[in-house]
Amino acid sequence: MGKLPCIETDQGYLSETNAILEYLEDTQPSPPLLPADPFARAKVREIMKVLELYIELAARRHYGEIFFGAPRSQAAFDEVRPVLENGLKALKQLGTFTPYIAGVEFTAADIMAAYSFCYAAPVAQAIYGWDIIAEVPGLQGALDATHAREVGAKIASEHQAAVAFKRRSNRGQLSDEITAGPRR
Repeated sequence: MGKLPCIETDQGYLSETNAILEYLEDTQPSPPLLPADPFARAKVREIMKVLELYIELAARRHYGEIFFGAPRSQAAFDEVRPVLENGLKALKQLGTFTPYIAGVEFTAADIMAAYSFCYAAPVAQAIYGWDIIAEVPGLQGALDATHAREVGAKIASEHQAAVAFKRRSNRGQLSDEITAGPRR
């Protein structure tokens, strides 16, 4: 299907972040990506949905301009920032950042955040001149804690591979902000 992220399993390929994370939780339960407590588990999923819908998906509306050199969409320019603002406000309210987004334990929310912000942050910077990570106290520390883990390094590596592929297929039209990858 040509989608990112994507993983290859013994049974075939999987795409879509939530499906991948649920598959990993089901097949590799140690260390757990979701808390055992049902309410804490639901809060992690809530944070993940905020990241997906109000951060990553919103920023995606600018990908045509950033990745493919398409003309700026004024509608996207006008509509995306308020959605990002709402997402960041929700993340401030939901996250604890002690040191990870949902608390002391690393969870699927941290993986989702690393993936979401590796694209959304440079897009917001390029389009609006706005450091969205700085808007959420503790977020940079949580991202740093995630990037210090093996999975965080893998996310950064895969981001670079995706950018390199897009650069080859678009004759180098990507901005330096996008190619820099996640901040550390």
